[in-house]
Amino acid sequence: GLMDHGRLIAIDCPAGLKRDSERRSGKLLEIHTPEYGLALDVLVSDFPGASLYGGSIRLRSLSPMDDKRKVLSLLGRAGITGAEISMPSLSMDETFIDFIRNAETTYA
Repeated sequence: GLMDHGRLIAIDCPAGLKRDSERRSGKLLEIHTPEYGLALDVLVSDFPGASLYGGSIRLRSLSPMDDKRKVLSLLGRAGITGAEISMPSLSMDETFIDFIRNAETTYA
């Protein structure tokens, strides 16, 4: 089980926790571009959960195919071309963070 501040907030195997997190918060999109700082500035107004992760940008999407097109369109309008978007699987860290954020809003 996953505990947060003495509360049990989730019980499942790792694959089940990842599935639940993706159902609630969306698939992970990872955007690769050499101009990642500028790209983040462009994307954050439409994707407020976007964040830098090393030399890439990560965001969660409930409509990944639509959001991939939107990201590429926004970047293209800003003159950023050649960006690549992948959909890596969630790490357990990202899964736990999602459950903890959800618990904070649920139990706040």
